Amino acid sequence: MNTGTTERRAMDTSAEGGYRFVNLIPGTYRLQVEKSGFKRYTRDQMEAAVRIDVAMQVGDMAQPVVMEATAALTASPNSFIFGGGLRPNVASGCKKEVPGSAQSKYLQWFNTACFSFPAAYTCGSESRTDPQLRGPGIANYDFALYKKNAITERYNFEIRAETFNPFNRVQFGTPNTVFTTASTSTFGQITTQLNQPHPIQVAMRLRF
Repeated sequence: MNTGTTERRAMDTSAEGGYRFVNLIPGTYRLQVEKSGFKRYTRDQMEAAVRIDVAMQVGDMAQPVVMEATAALTASPNSFIFGGGLRPNVASGCKKEVPGSAQSKYLQWFNTACFSFPAAYTCGSESRTDPQLRGPGIANYDFALYKKNAITERYNFEIRAETFNPFNRVQFGTPNTVFTTASTSTFGQITTQLNQPHPIQVAMRLRF
């Protein structure tokens, strides 16, 4: 457990009893190890980058491996004050736009190779909004046809048919602009659709 932020992490050891926590921020930690039939092991005031060999004592506690970390008062790499987000670096002269139709480039809306992760404790060179990049446009049409029939001077019967998006044009959402080095990153990809396939509805109304 992180005693400053109360962030907790838990994991099971390997078959050989090994364990490893990665990407821990600098700070002091509390380590707890639990296993059925053994007493709980606890160690406080640990630094993040250390190796701890745990010798379990026979007991009657049932326990998995739990690690808690308390962050020291240090700045995290590339985190900014007042909730600012991380911005990537942009390669000078790199062409960010990707040519083609929206259907052909929705999995790479812009050239993601133009961007890179900034060095630790530095700000990226990308601006808050990129003047060269634009999201998908909108080309949506609706069509309605209705007929009003007079039954008497007071009563009118109306029938109405409507279709939305009659040409069945897809309207894409905006591309993902969260830059990360994760292998599952969807940076630059469009994964949402804002409209529906063309629905048709028919209605009748008696007006009086």
